[in-house]
Amino acid sequence: MGGGIATEADLAARQRPPGGPTTRSAACYTYHMQLFHGSNVAIEHPDLAHSRERLDFGKGFYTTTNRGQALDFAHLVTRRRGGGQATLTIFEFDPDTVPELLSLRSFAELNEEWLDFVTANRLGLPLEHRYDILIGPVADDKVIATVQLYLAGALRKDAALVQLKVNELFDQVVFVSEAALELLEFVSSEELS
Repeated sequence: MGGGIATEADLAARQRPPGGPTTRSAACYTYHMQLFHGSNVAIEHPDLAHSRERLDFGKGFYTTTNRGQALDFAHLVTRRRGGGQATLTIFEFDPDTVPELLSLRSFAELNEEWLDFVTANRLGLPLEHRYDILIGPVADDKVIATVQLYLAGALRKDAALVQLKVNELFDQVVFVSEAALELLEFVSSEELS
């Protein structure tokens, strides 16, 4: 795959790691993560039934380690839905508790692999990944503008990647399976003004 828009077959082929999904050992983490979720309601028991398609990492329960990002998202969701109360829900997650049967995929940076994965999800292309938890940069408004230019063919892949790397990046931790959701520990929720 050179510059330009990847074909559906190119993207789908890149998402099938040889020998099945890449399982990243949770043993590389030595800390608990405090995760935040912004919405128009408190969510003590997250589920996948309320997840939307065509997001960065596909259908899943989205959280972040950045409190400010979650606060902004809570207000955005409340405005979009026209009701409820902007609410920040706080969870704890210990990556060391990820059982060997679950797979965790981490995109450490914006790179070609991240761009292909996000592009495929945003386009709704069928991906055959079997990850339970995905961690990586968020395609926020500034980042998604670049991704959209890339999708429209206005930017080559290499130019899109250069442009993406100048943005301040926030993270997202996405729980894609019910088994992964069981690893989230509800801490509290705060209604916002």
